Amino acid sequence: MTAIRSRTGRLFAATAIAASTGLGLVACGDEPDRGTTLEDINEEGVEDQGDLDDLQDDATEADIAEAPNDDDSTAFFDDPESFTAEPVTVRGKIVEVLSPQAFVIGEGDMATLVTRPTPDGVTLLPGYIAQVTGDVGTFLLPEVEEDLGQDLDDEGYAVFEDGPYIAAVDVNLLDED
Repeated sequence: MTAIRSRTGRLFAATAIAASTGLGLVACGDEPDRGTTLEDINEEGVEDQGDLDDLQDDATEADIAEAPNDDDSTAFFDDPESFTAEPVTVRGKIVEVLSPQAFVIGEGDMATLVTRPTPDGVTLLPGYIAQVTGDVGTFLLPEVEEDLGQDLDDEGYAVFEDGPYIAAVDVNLLDED
């Protein structure tokens, strides 16, 4: 068997060896003897905690952003201004639908306006949980109206002026928690 030099490769190889051993397949060269436990293999595959930490550091932001059910909700709602000009994925209860293209998730200090360019067949209703992916911006009514191609009710959106909002590229309704 070719020697695997990278830590990721060793970890992958250890997992593959464990699967092969568990199925009773014949192993090659430096693979463990019969009776070797998965714990023994893991100890050989990851030589120390430093190796494991290095593997975790290899994850890119793109990997994390694409992780299923992983979102920025807690951090975003704690300090939405810190996410300005950043892409986010957040979940929140829809508390108000302002138009087919705009709705509010969260309540009180955590209330956040979400806009979407065109309704995509998803009917938004208060009480539903929405998962929203988009870019955080500073809400300036004339700019948002231009982006949406819609004339929005100035009075209805005044409370959001100069505050953070999410320009959504994807909105999904989730099962209620």
